[in-house]
Amino acid sequence: MTTPQDPDIIAPLIEYVRVFVPDHSGEHYSPHVTTGVGTIEYLDALLAKPFDTFTFSPVGASVYHLGNYGTAMAKLHSFKLKK
Repeated sequence: MTTPQDPDIIAPLIEYVRVFVPDHSGEHYSPHVTTGVGTIEYLDALLAKPFDTFTFSPVGASVYHLGNYGTAMAKLHSFKLKK
């Protein structure tokens, strides 16, 4: 998805979308949780330490149009999940 302020799609995104399903599904699937943003220094320090695993249960999920650099540009649909 583009905007008037950012009308061009970056070339690496085209390739990312083209190979996404074979490269990131089935045995290649690696789930992740996005919790926000941080500085490079904070993230480097976080990655340098052991990370405790955790379990969570989402109460909802949404589908978005993809923008440059993997940003969620426009919500297409939201789902409320049952417990």
